[in-house]
Amino acid sequence: MVGNRTAIWLALALWAGAMLLSCLSLTAEPTGDGFTRGLNRVAGFIGWQLPAAVLALFLWLSSRPLRKGEVLRWLARVPGWWAVALLVLIGTWMAVGLIGD
Repeated sequence: MVGNRTAIWLALALWAGAMLLSCLSLTAEPTGDGFTRGLNRVAGFIGWQLPAAVLALFLWLSSRPLRKGEVLRWLARVPGWWAVALLVLIGTWMAVGLIGD
């Protein structure tokens, strides 16, 4: 079980790094002209969100053997909840944009 705990902590650190790089990619200088201007920032954001989502899935599955109520189990589930919240937020934003006109 010690190896599992170490893997969870390492994956949590990697997930936090991927999230940080994802947010930092939004601050990049926009490139391109016209409609595609700034698309590099969106591509960078999504490019770092994909590995973060894979790590979130790994964390969720690897936390299953831990005891219920344990802090590490709860921490390992946070990335999964974060990914679902991000999907709901983006989906809502798109729905409001489509309906709002």
